Amino acid sequence: AELATRKMLDVVSVSRLLSYSVIVLSCCMKFPQVLAIWSKRSSRGVNVRGYWMEVACYMAGVSFAYKSEFHYTTYAESILLAVQSLTIIYLAVLYSGQWTLENMLWSALSFVFVTSSVAKVVPVSVLRLLMVSHPSPP
Repeated sequence: AELATRKMLDVVSVSRLLSYSVIVLSCCMKFPQVLAIWSKRSSRGVNVRGYWMEVACYMAGVSFAYKSEFHYTTYAESILLAVQSLTIIYLAVLYSGQWTLENMLWSALSFVFVTSSVAKVVPVSVLRLLMVSHPSPP
């Protein structure tokens, strides 16, 4: 029994180590692009609409995981990637002057969705539907 418990602890330890590694590495994933946009003061070639769709996917996944009470290590990297994508959107809009109605609506919808999901207003059935109805983010 003690050997089985020790093996289980080893598996949990390795799992946690891998989870934290993914979280730490996800902090660096989009940093080079953020730095390039910021240093050049240009967002040429950035598809803002594509990034909004990516953020929507991340938000649906995080909201589902949060509401389902999954351990935060299962969705923390999605939060970090969403923040990085939002930073890219902000820089792209800032440097291109694309503060269009579409971008303002996406911003407002994102805020309302995140707020209502955290407040647990959005039913888990809706979040589950969102999870299966979109392709996985790149």
